[in-house]
Amino acid sequence: GAYSVAVTGAANNLACRGSPFSVRVEAGAVEGGRCLVQMQGGDSVRAGSQANLLVHLLDKFGNRSARPADAALLQGRAVGPDCEVKMVPAKDNPELLSAVLTRAGMYTLQASVSGSVSSGVRSAEDGEFKVEVTPGPAVPQATLLHKVPDRLKSGAAHEMHIVLHDAHGNPGATGTVVVETEGEGEAPVAAPLCVDNHRHLKATIQVWKAGFVMVRAWVLSDPSAPRPAPLLQSKVEVLEGETSYLESRV
Repeated sequence: GAYSVAVTGAANNLACRGSPFSVRVEAGAVEGGRCLVQMQGGDSVRAGSQANLLVHLLDKFGNRSARPADAALLQGRAVGPDCEVKMVPAKDNPELLSAVLTRAGMYTLQASVSGSVSSGVRSAEDGEFKVEVTPGPAVPQATLLHKVPDRLKSGAAHEMHIVLHDAHGNPGATGTVVVETEGEGEAPVAAPLCVDNHRHLKATIQVWKAGFVMVRAWVLSDPSAPRPAPLLQSKVEVLEGETSYLESRV
């Protein structure tokens, strides 16, 4: 900061000629061990969003540096599940490091100052920064359908698996899934859905009447909006099952 320096005589306490005068003290060399980093935003973001670290560049006396050359020494990285993403300074704020994270999972955010006495920076919480990247909205074209039946036995329950992916290929994406069966001359029947341990959906298809049914599936971003063309539309043959006295009617 700016200082005013006065020089006076020891005997008469009178100011000497040219006194007082001004001195400006600039921050010294940046030391990574003295710098302070803070995470901007929450500890959970959607895939495709930014994770940000704000680094306060300080010298060994705690003075903040505003020199552009010091900001250029900043380095950052986001270490995630089997991947590492470089964090780069923002155009409007060189002390803000950002990275776009697309792969779902837990990331550790790290920052350092290149060429300083101590390269590591300390966080406000005295620990590493963790951010969880969660899958984004489901993309119908990226949805995988497993165990789609071509024949069913009447009365038997069949599980069809649906794996939702977001725009970045992450499974477990968020979306509304509708699976229906429709027999000849009958109203559509919604298949019950459940989620397994891998966040995959299972649709239970069970048809009692032999013949043919249409199996249709949709992935909807807005359930209240008109339905688009179905993602799946398959004609399935239903064969007569074994006689069950509990289900038979005379």
